[in-house]
Amino acid sequence: MVDTGYHVEFEETTCYVSRHGMGKQLGSRNGSLYRLSLGTALAGWNSSADCRRNEAHLGLLTNQSPVATLDTCHRRLCHRTLDRSAVKYISERVTNMKVSSETNGSSKVCEVCTWGRQHREAETKTREKTQEVLGMVQSDICGPMETPSLNGERYFITFTDETTVRVSINLLHSKNEAVASFQAYCAWAEKASW
Repeated sequence: MVDTGYHVEFEETTCYVSRHGMGKQLGSRNGSLYRLSLGTALAGWNSSADCRRNEAHLGLLTNQSPVATLDTCHRRLCHRTLDRSAVKYISERVTNMKVSSETNGSSKVCEVCTWGRQHREAETKTREKTQEVLGMVQSDICGPMETPSLNGERYFITFTDETTVRVSINLLHSKNEAVASFQAYCAWAEKASW
């Protein structure tokens, strides 16, 4: 907007836009964001009596050229992959904007997309698996469930022994029962391993 001759000013609670000494409130602050007041009319900046023409079309104010390159559209649309049908759709549906198949002279590969699609190697250090039963037990608790079981339990807890790869599931009425459930699992696993 500034590049097209407008002056934008942010105050503690409101945002103003002005041009040629005439100004209007553009939006108001809500938390840490300034929200645009929809239907804000910038009357008085144009001598035309047509009110629709005087309304702020902020998208057009910030657009320097009605023809956007494919690279520009790619960035504006959050790095979406653009094929011929998408370009045609944008050109037909977006008012006062045509998409050119030309690039900005940059490479065809988008650096942001390249970084976003790369996979990272796991940074976990390798360790030897334990050979003892109950040497490493992984546990997870889930709940509360919307529908209780027949006995009224709304949680469940799982125990997975790394050595035997046995999975045990216990039902719980509340999370407070998790420690007692683990103790019961340990006693059961010790007996089952002999």
